[in-house]
Amino acid sequence: SPSAAAAPVYALPALTPEACRLLLEETLHYRASGLPIGRPNSMNRDGVLLAEMGLGRWLDALVAGYVDPLARALFPQVAAQGLDGHKGFTVRYCSDSAGLGP
Repeated sequence: SPSAAAAPVYALPALTPEACRLLLEETLHYRASGLPIGRPNSMNRDGVLLAEMGLGRWLDALVAGYVDPLARALFPQVAAQGLDGHKGFTVRYCSDSAGLGP
């Protein structure tokens, strides 16, 4: 169920555990494919853009059916007309102390 982690930050389940597993599996397959990987931003060299993995339409549907209505309800002062765009990507963090590298 939704909870306020810290105003105005909210935490709520958006994907099922199975969907998370499938997304991780697809990300690992894409990374192993050798296909070019465009970096999501300058601070994230290990992320993968969902659209590059062929998940753009899935993300469009997730945003339209779930994120946009939620944004309109929680932040009407900036999202009353709906969101005007989105960018989805994965983030990978590793711990040097765990021997996993940067």
